[in-house]
Amino acid sequence: MDDNINRLNQFYEKNMTVLNPKSNVIEGIEQIKEHVQKSDFVPVDFRILNSKNQQIFMNFVKTLPKSAQEKFIIMR
Repeated sequence: MDDNINRLNQFYEKNMTVLNPKSNVIEGIEQIKEHVQKSDFVPVDFRILNSKNQQIFMNFVKTLPKSAQEKFIIMR
């Protein structure tokens, strides 16, 4: 189980920080922005994210307008 969680965290970090050279966007961030636009709320499960990835996510959320920030429900 720990190995799966480690792989998930590696994927998450890459998906939230690496610029896709073909699309010139960070894929994970664009996907979350799409969810926020379509949803009244966006649940996020922090229980399996390591502290580094939690911080990456929170830093991203801080860049959004207040109305979008308020849509996130973080489970710890």
